Amino acid sequence: MFGKYMNPTYDADKEERRGRLIKVMFGGLFLCGSYLWFGGPFATQVFQAWVATSLFYGDNFYVLRCVDIQDARVWKAILTTLPFHCTYLAALFWLDHTLPKIMPKAVVFMPIIAIGFACESLVTSKLLNRYLPRAA
Repeated sequence: MFGKYMNPTYDADKEERRGRLIKVMFGGLFLCGSYLWFGGPFATQVFQAWVATSLFYGDNFYVLRCVDIQDARVWKAILTTLPFHCTYLAALFWLDHTLPKIMPKAVVFMPIIAIGFACESLVTSKLLNRYLPRAA
């Protein structure tokens, strides 16, 4: 209408949920910055865990599937993905400990978190599709 092309796969509800997830990410960034400012121990690991966890669970459960948290299937899916996610975080923290001069830099760990998020989402997508359908 009015000469503007619209993508047929565009979903306004999904984009609104993605916008809310971005706001939550910025809120968490503020909290992690406050934690660092007040001298909290392991501030880099707290930030890494926040970004990796909110990206994975926010995108896969809230944005793509728009789940009701009270549904038993949601908790079954969360509990099923939790060991894999914890292993991923443990590997990330191990890298922090093993490479203390390289890994705590955001230029290094943010691409690693992005790649980890993509791999984790791809690996668990079939499992999540078994428990939870994608939002329409």
